Amino acid sequence: MGGGAHAPGFPHPHPTQSYWQLPPHPLATHRTTPSLPTTTLFDYIIIGSGIIGSGITGAATAHKLLEARAAPRGC
Repeated sequence: MGGGAHAPGFPHPHPTQSYWQLPPHPLATHRTTPSLPTTTLFDYIIIGSGIIGSGITGAATAHKLLEARAAPRGC
C-alpha cells in the first residue's frame, strides 16, 4: 500500500491554488487575530456548510435550547 515517507499534515506547506482564486482576493490573507485560540472549549464545532450543515446546526441549537429550558424545572 505504501503511503510515502511521512503522514500528510495540515495545513500543507505549499497547497495548489485553485483556478477561481487567481488572482487572489485581497481578503484571502486577512486575519483578525495574530493566532487562533488554543485554550477555548466548544460544545459544538460546525464543519462544512450548505443544507446539511444548516440542518445539523439547527438541530444542535434546538437541543441546547430545550436542554436549557428543562434544567430550571428539574426535568
